[in-house]
Amino acid sequence: MLATVRNLGVWEAAVDSMLRSRGSMTRFTVVAAVVAALVGACGPEPFVDEGTTFGASESFDVDAGTQTISWSAWDATEPVDGCLFGLLLDPEDAGPDSAAQAGFQIPKLAYDVLGAGDARNGQAVLELPAGRYRFVVEGSCWWSLRVDRH
Repeated sequence: MLATVRNLGVWEAAVDSMLRSRGSMTRFTVVAAVVAALVGACGPEPFVDEGTTFGASESFDVDAGTQTISWSAWDATEPVDGCLFGLLLDPEDAGPDSAAQAGFQIPKLAYDVLGAGDARNGQAVLELPAGRYRFVVEGSCWWSLRVDRH
């Protein structure tokens, strides 16, 4: 959303050039409509985290439904001679209905050995029960994670 607000200046300049002669109320109405459309189209804020260590990411909440999980890992830590990257999704509190969700298993999303200077990207689309989650990261690679909640 912050990027959307930053891009608002571009929209405002375009709208301003079109509406110079029509008055400030019309300009305000058009800009407000553009902002409302952009904010409504964005949906929930994505969860984003990055790091270089073993351990758990920050925790995040999801509503039940489809989640797109994207990750990147790259060997950039000295010495650049390869690294390990493992990624698990860990439900901290998957809610009361999670046990009733037939077929839901904690997914191992990645487990890769990267060569010197290599990088890996991955993505998974999962149907998750509502709850609080975190990622468990194993390895010595630089990494970044993103969850787009639909």
